[in-house]
Amino acid sequence: MIDIKNLYKISLIVVLLVVFATGHRSEEKPEYEYECGNKFYHYYLDDEPAEYGLSAGYYAPGKKAYVGISIWEGMLLDSGRVQLDPPGFLMPSVRTPGIFVNDSSKIWYLYKNRHHQYKWVSTNNGKIVPFAVEFGLKSSGFFSYIGRIKRNNTVLVGYVIPDMGVIFYVDENNNSEVSTEYEVLTCKSSRYEETIPPPKIPISISSTDLSSECVHNWQQYMYDDTPAKNGIIAGEYDCENTAFVGYGTPSTFTRAGRIQIVNQKGVYMDHKKSSFFLNDSSVHYLVDNPNYTYRWVPNDHSGMPPQNSVFVKSSSVGNFQLAVAKVKINGQTIIGFFAPPIAFFPTIDGNNDEMRFDFDILVCDPWPKYKCAQQWKKLNANDSNLSVDGFSVDNTSFIGRGRQKCINGCDYSLGTIQSNSTGVYYLDDLTKTAVFDNSSNVEYLVKNLSYSYKWQPSKNGLKVVNALKLHKEGHRPFYIGMTRINDHIVVGEIHPGDGLFFIDPVTGKQQSISFYKVLTCTSPYSSNDEYKEDANWFKSFGCPIKKQWSFFKWRCVCRDEFRNVFAFNGAKWSEETCSYF
Repeated sequence: MIDIKNLYKISLIVVLLVVFATGHRSEEKPEYEYECGNKFYHYYLDDEPAEYGLSAGYYAPGKKAYVGISIWEGMLLDSGRVQLDPPGFLMPSVRTPGIFVNDSSKIWYLYKNRHHQYKWVSTNNGKIVPFAVEFGLKSSGFFSYIGRIKRNNTVLVGYVIPDMGVIFYVDENNNSEVSTEYEVLTCKSSRYEETIPPPKIPISISSTDLSSECVHNWQQYMYDDTPAKNGIIAGEYDCENTAFVGYGTPSTFTRAGRIQIVNQKGVYMDHKKSSFFLNDSSVHYLVDNPNYTYRWVPNDHSGMPPQNSVFVKSSSVGNFQLAVAKVKINGQTIIGFFAPPIAFFPTIDGNNDEMRFDFDILVCDPWPKYKCAQQWKKLNANDSNLSVDGFSVDNTSFIGRGRQKCINGCDYSLGTIQSNSTGVYYLDDLTKTAVFDNSSNVEYLVKNLSYSYKWQPSKNGLKVVNALKLHKEGHRPFYIGMTRINDHIVVGEIHPGDGLFFIDPVTGKQQSISFYKVLTCTSPYSSNDEYKEDANWFKSFGCPIKKQWSFFKWRCVCRDEFRNVFAFNGAKWSEETCSYF
């Protein structure tokens, strides 16, 4: 006969054992199915990360790399290596080499939570990784993943920008590098957690007022000639065709691009290392406004766009704003975006995404700018327009220009057109010899009777207010100048920081001169709010004779500074005069 009391006791014991075993297994193997609410703690340059931080592996024998983040130039957070010897943080930079930070107020390490399951997952080219550890200002659309590269039994910790598809890291030689192959840190939790916001930083792009009073008019591009009539010009993308400012939405990410109105009509986009034309309904072009002044401002390397920058709002990543920017590569204008403080720009062929700094940013000033609008006409030997509306230098010769392939792509070359001539006489940049161009590219400058023209004396490539600009190479605009040689009046290009370059009418060779006259033009339609260019731009981007601009040192340097300079007989080298004394 079964004892009911004993059976009850046995059943109770079995149930308790099952519950205990189940609970014990749950404690040992919890179900990791939730996203982690990761926490970062300040690193006070002590040994605390060794006890509480998450190790990424060894970066040198016996030296662990801990996962951390730090402030990049006071604006955004970047991931890198927290280390104890010497104490500090090594982070990649858009410049080279890497940056070592030892200010504890700017360094955080990732706290290792025992309820979390951490795992490094191999991936490439920005592919989405579930449960990847994110950081940064995701609410504004700018965020990154924590990543690393394993090489030669060591780890290199950096950050992954998903949309760019690369990891930024510091290599063994302390140089900032990028790679499309990497590992992403993932984190799963055994329980649901509220998302913990990233550390607060003193300054952020979202809190900086860069607003403009301009209300930009973006019109859908219907694949006609409308942008050529009403659009904002960015420059020429080849010898004949103009690039207009536009935007499109490849995938789900809206960005600026180049509108063109010939061949494939649409917007030229560079996205994730591939180049393509987009011609769907998302393509828009920026309409010019006569009450605004649109101008291109050189990047000042501060990591911040200038005031009144023109932004394109990304469509799917919060309120993050991308400043419209452009760069000229191999003579072609490329339009892209500036993502502060990342100075990102695509290469011309789209094979490799590239960080660049030599770009211009589109700015809109909310007032009109009154200036002379140049007009150039095609030279036609069969009509008499040249003698009627051409700009005459001495009643027998007129200001003209031709197109030539040169070292920096295709640019205008200034010269003179004689009465009843069929072409322009100018200097070929490649051969350094005078040529006579009678192709269909030859144009002459039209003199507008409503404007006031004047030849202003100048010297040494100094900027002259209201000077008529011929063309622009990088950040250096070239202007129209004139001088008298052996009773001959000749015109030529003024090179900022150098002087006037012209063709000697007797020898046919290129000559230069420090003193000359500059062609200026003023419009009668003035305003109290007239915008005037900075007459002292020369100090920033023009260099005096014997010096050249260095994009490595951001200043004017001696032309032969990079040669081996040796002192002799006690002489000393002067960077001011670029000579011995």
